[in-house]
Amino acid sequence: MAFAVLSLALAALLGFSIHRGSVCMVRGVAEVLSTGRAYMLLSFGKAALWVLLVTTPVLWLVPSPHPLAQGWSVSVYALAGGFLFGLGAAVNRGCAFSTLGRLGNGELEAMITLGGFAVGAWSYLSALTWSSLARPEPLPAAYDPLDPVTGALVAALGAWGVWEIVRLWRARPAGASWIELVLARSYRLSTAVALIGVANGVLYALYGPWTYTRIFDETVMPTMHANPGLLAFQWGLFVAVVAGAVASAWQKGTFHLDWRPSLLWLQDLAGGLLMGIGAGMTPGGNDVLVLHSIPQLSAHALPAYLAMTAGIAMVLIVMRAARGKYLEVDCRRDVCVTRWISTTTQRPQGHGHRAADRARRPPRRAEGRARDQEHGRGDRSCLAGRAG
Repeated sequence: MAFAVLSLALAALLGFSIHRGSVCMVRGVAEVLSTGRAYMLLSFGKAALWVLLVTTPVLWLVPSPHPLAQGWSVSVYALAGGFLFGLGAAVNRGCAFSTLGRLGNGELEAMITLGGFAVGAWSYLSALTWSSLARPEPLPAAYDPLDPVTGALVAALGAWGVWEIVRLWRARPAGASWIELVLARSYRLSTAVALIGVANGVLYALYGPWTYTRIFDETVMPTMHANPGLLAFQWGLFVAVVAGAVASAWQKGTFHLDWRPSLLWLQDLAGGLLMGIGAGMTPGGNDVLVLHSIPQLSAHALPAYLAMTAGIAMVLIVMRAARGKYLEVDCRRDVCVTRWISTTTQRPQGHGHRAADRARRPPRRAEGRARDQEHGRGDRSCLAGRAG
């Protein structure tokens, strides 16, 4: 029972950190295209290191009763799946992480994305049962928590982890209390991914792969999972993640239920469909790769992740040519600022009817959005939602 309560609390912390950190793979690729830097993408690498650093000692102390993620071989299907997932994430205006952040804000259009994801995953995985499509080929994972090489790697990562914690502590605002740090309106990238990685590292060790793009696949294809009770609890962890994101938005004053129909719902549905198909082929979305497969040293993980970035980049480049503007993501000193830039004038563009929308919203939420916008936070999605 104690483990269950701790696990739900860690899942809620993970959701809270995702919302406060505004981490998003699509924004990470936009940063590379707009500034030539890759701080946000590299922050996902930090998250993977934190997972490996935490998971291994937990497994030494509490051997997991559940298998860790299956390793997979590099294949055309894995690369194509990663590319399709990237296309879908860009069309959806957010990856697996930022979709949860949008849901936490009360943007119910994110439910359209999740519905499309479920349909896409079911369509692909069902096709495997009646067609000649090649299934992902499993491989033994290179990660072994009891291997001396793993122990040496974790020791080195431990030194890095201590250095990172000291660095973040020294960079805190002078005189800030613990409560003020926890409830800060936005987290530094390194702080957010550290909390995400640590929370997931414990959950991964205890319950195996549990993030939602994985459990969606296992739910639509029950034969993939031999333990219905574990699957049910993993869904409970997903609910706790969403609850953590909602709590963050509520405390910030940015939570507002938005159920107004929009043509963008079709875009969200299409993006979700592509993400679901891609996650089935890879297998896994960017959350699975970052939080499970890369730390486990699965052969397919890094190539599939690079294929995702290529798919995102292609959509962003096409959008730039079609819209005459692009999203600039400027990350410096662990803080990211986003704004739309006109391709003709190279000057920032206004947010048009989004500003009018904010004026009609409750004052507390509008003020919170305005403060967040100064730091590149609070966008309706990692592509600034409805702008344009």
